[in-house]
Amino acid sequence: MLDFVSDPLILAVFAMVALPLLAVAQFFGGEKQLSDRLLKKPEKKSDVERVTAQNERFDARVDVRKELPRSRFGKVGDNLDFWISRNQSFSQKILQSGIKQNVADVVLICSLGFLLFVFFTVGSLGFSLIMMIAAGIFLFGAAPYFYLHRLIQKRQKQFLADFPDAIDLVVRGIRSGLPVTEAIENISSEFTGPMGETFGSIQAKVAIGQALDDALWATSVFMPIPEFRFFIIALSIQQETGGNLGEILSKLSSMIRKRQQLRLKIKAMSSEARASAMIIGSLPFVMMGILYVVNSEYIMTLFTDPRGTILLGVGASMLTIGVGLMVKLSKFEI
Repeated sequence: MLDFVSDPLILAVFAMVALPLLAVAQFFGGEKQLSDRLLKKPEKKSDVERVTAQNERFDARVDVRKELPRSRFGKVGDNLDFWISRNQSFSQKILQSGIKQNVADVVLICSLGFLLFVFFTVGSLGFSLIMMIAAGIFLFGAAPYFYLHRLIQKRQKQFLADFPDAIDLVVRGIRSGLPVTEAIENISSEFTGPMGETFGSIQAKVAIGQALDDALWATSVFMPIPEFRFFIIALSIQQETGGNLGEILSKLSSMIRKRQQLRLKIKAMSSEARASAMIIGSLPFVMMGILYVVNSEYIMTLFTDPRGTILLGVGASMLTIGVGLMVKLSKFEI
């Protein structure tokens, strides 16, 4: 087995593999939402400043641990969940994805999978330890993170697809004489999926005596998209200053539909760049599979020889950075 601790070259290869993965994860996960910038940097709008302060207050008060089930690993999972959930950002992502799993369970399962993967590939198959550690970091660290990010995007996309119709339902209820609370509660019974779950959570909070504004802001932590927060701001400002709420929400529904049309147009215009990123990213793995079928001994040298480990580390680093940049450049924020 290769003694990677005493070999600075192998440590450098490990850094070349691990650091780009962490950089890409931060590149995709650390970006701020448009709504955050709109809410945290208002320009001479006292009403927006007031509802922004309210939003920040409820973001700080919402304990996401109460929304998740308890750990299946007993006291070990509970203790781990206590320390992990002190920073609630990961717990919020779990809830935003809709999988309803305890944070400690996710971390423990990924850690156990990482250890089993390394022990099996190194002990039974004789692969390079440093290369299998890097592969394990990707399979049980970066890959679950990107999968979680993908689930969040899918859930938000489903929510946005139904949101204009949900707003129109509220507008019709208001114009027919229903109170705002009852008009909003109709959404949970008329819609399924993320829309029904989100407004069902709002209805449950209102049913136990929480104010409508408070319930909306608390729920926005789990659906942090600009359109939903625009909806909450419109309701908050209208309740404080008055005005024709039906007309305001009708214009908001129209604006959301135009934003969706613009997103689809941008997606069509950037399809070539996204297809290029997919082809370039998959080509090395396709060629490696073909070479393995044709001459397995030739390709296995990369996995058993230290020089092959170095080449794989350099190639994985360059491929990760290149594909990550191409995907990022093909996305546009509206």
